[in-house]
Amino acid sequence: MFGKKPIDWCKKGQKLLGKNKFEEAMECFARAYSESDKEKKEDERLRVKVGALEGMSKVYSFPGKYEDALDCFGKGLNLFSGEKGVEGDPLVGEVSGEKRW
Repeated sequence: MFGKKPIDWCKKGQKLLGKNKFEEAMECFARAYSESDKEKKEDERLRVKVGALEGMSKVYSFPGKYEDALDCFGKGLNLFSGEKGVEGDPLVGEVSGEKRW
């Protein structure tokens, strides 16, 4: 059955992104990110979070939301490079007074 692991949501998001189904892809990446804490292994949690943030970055770039895309990419890079934690949740908040997604 699909969706047993958070990484599966990243994989599904990538497939949807390849089909230009941006809203559905974003939902998958958001779900992967939120469910990543269910992973028991720290390196797998990190892998899922970084993958989800990278996917979100790609989705934001298509409608030209480059500030949001860069924000997600930067947060993923910070996690990958070993910084502890992320300042704020990339799925919450507003940029430039408009809804993020």
